Amino acid sequence: MDDLSLCHMVIQDLRLPRTLLAIIGGASLGLTGAVLQGFLRNPLADPGIMGISSGAAFGAICCLMTGGGALSLYGVPLAGIGGAALVAIILVGINRWSSKNSTHTVLGGIILNSLFGALTILMLNLSKNPYAHVEAIFWLLGSLSHHTYGQILLIIAFTLGGWVILWHCRRALDAFSFGEEVAYTLGFESRKVYKAIILGLALCIGPGSLVGVIGFIGLVVPHWTVFCGL
Repeated sequence: MDDLSLCHMVIQDLRLPRTLLAIIGGASLGLTGAVLQGFLRNPLADPGIMGISSGAAFGAICCLMTGGGALSLYGVPLAGIGGAALVAIILVGINRWSSKNSTHTVLGGIILNSLFGALTILMLNLSKNPYAHVEAIFWLLGSLSHHTYGQILLIIAFTLGGWVILWHCRRALDAFSFGEEVAYTLGFESRKVYKAIILGLALCIGPGSLVGVIGFIGLVVPHWTVFCGL
């Protein structure tokens, strides 16, 4: 094998997949962080702090621990989407129950983050398969390696759907940033917006479970873009 073929193989099979995963994962976390901060009217809202990433991680770990890792091309991202959607639904319920008090919602998200983190550790402790246990531990540490183009295409398909849904909610999110009453007077129905936001967040965060739990990107990126005037 000559140097040119070796260079081509390294770029195509190693570097390009990792670069694509990093771009997709970072963009999804930044977008969902901006959506949560606008929707909850709280600058500290973030998929990691609010427990959505922990919910996706719990779903993915359950899939790995129960043998779904053998079908990880579909099993892990679908389980991650389910876990992220579950936490998002609970957060919306907390937000409505607390009369749209964003502080209560953020505190509820922190509790959910701790709860699903503890459940993830419990699943690891209950595992009787040492190989699955090691795989889950390395997965939780986060990695962009050892992913095929088939997995990347699957992630792109889900995350693009989430991006499109959240993009269509942009005007509603602008209205909801001033309160639900203002949004209602502008013609936005809260139930439809909530459902769309839950689905969009789940589609953006869930597939990212293939690369592990990545924190604080969703918190920092929206503030950084505002600081830079983007």
